[in-house]
Amino acid sequence: MTLKKLLGSLVLGAILVSPFGKTLHAASTSGNTRIKVTLPQIIILHYISEISLDFTTDLTTSIDEGSGSWTTAWDGTNAVSTDELATGNLNARQTFELEGNTSISTSVPNVWAVRGLAQNGEAAVSITESNTTLTHTHTNGSDTITLSDFTISSDGETTGTSMEVALNGIARTNATLGGVNFTMDLGDADSAGDYKNADGSGFEYTISAVTI
Repeated sequence: MTLKKLLGSLVLGAILVSPFGKTLHAASTSGNTRIKVTLPQIIILHYISEISLDFTTDLTTSIDEGSGSWTTAWDGTNAVSTDELATGNLNARQTFELEGNTSISTSVPNVWAVRGLAQNGEAAVSITESNTTLTHTHTNGSDTITLSDFTISSDGETTGTSMEVALNGIARTNATLGGVNFTMDLGDADSAGDYKNADGSGFEYTISAVTI
């Protein structure tokens, strides 16, 4: 073998065993990321802005008060009997009667609802009222209905003018429902018709809700 061929073989062998002929491995590393979420306090109040209370119970009826005996004079004076009707002995209608008390306890369920987010998941709900005397004006004068003793209730519980309720998150399907209760005095209501304020509006109450 000539010297020239020998040198060529040595160069080729050096190339084949050099690092350029090796397989490269991928470099890799990793890192961890932590995610934190801060939610604000949210409260959403749903309410009925106008309520019409219609007494639809039919009170047109006749009540049999039984029989009695009267003593009658020949001179045409009034007949006398201990069986005559008096306001204290009238029979009551079975389905409805005030029984001398002109006040009616009224409950209107599911007229407000709350949902949202709070630090402890609850809200304080309260009620205040105004314009609680309603008037019906007619040709012979006017009559009034007075409303008082407003309270709120939720989930079968009534605690007074304020109560704490669960918000149950922001989903509408999980909202907490509540009602309003009050006393309606009909003692000065001697006529049928619409009872309202002078401006044509009705009595007014305000529902307030705050996260706690």
